[in-house]
Amino acid sequence: MDDLQLSSLVSSRICHDLISPVGAIGNGLDLVRTAGGGEEEMNLIADCAEAAAAALRFLRTAFGARDPAESISVEELAAAAEGHLARRKIRLDWGDARGTMRFRAARPLLLLALVGAGALPRGGLMRLSVAEAEPLAIEWRLSGGPVKLQDRARALLRQRPDPAETAPGDVHFLLLWLAAEGSGARPYFREDGAVGVA
Repeated sequence: MDDLQLSSLVSSRICHDLISPVGAIGNGLDLVRTAGGGEEEMNLIADCAEAAAAALRFLRTAFGARDPAESISVEELAAAAEGHLARRKIRLDWGDARGTMRFRAARPLLLLALVGAGALPRGGLMRLSVAEAEPLAIEWRLSGGPVKLQDRARALLRQRPDPAETAPGDVHFLLLWLAAEGSGARPYFREDGAVGVA
């Protein structure tokens, strides 16, 4: 897979994640035009705009170009992840993570958060543990709801996805593998409800 194919997959994923809140904004505006601007319609538009902005912040941080040695604040990571995942009823506990971390740890942390959120279909709690040593060690422990990681997701964590066969909805698994391998680690899922790289 060349860089153009990978960027196309990432772009498709971003568009997929943004189409619902942006489409809902359009629907809300149509309601305002036809029925008048009631408080309920205005609240719908505001909620959808907030969801789109949260998705953009998260996706820019998780998928955007950054120097792996660059530092990012845990506060910025938390705002991006919590804003995006709150609508899925996912709560995040950042454990001992404070201050800043290098982006080489931040990217897999956010990509793992997407994997973990996918395993909590009814919402729940994800608790973080991170060590920026070599090899990198990051883990989200999942609880508070049934943990159901789909067979396809399990397979994508067990073995690096073939880039030529990666769907846009699964591109975060490929990016997770690339980020983990770049730090001497590999992704995993444990049956006790943990996703991580080590």
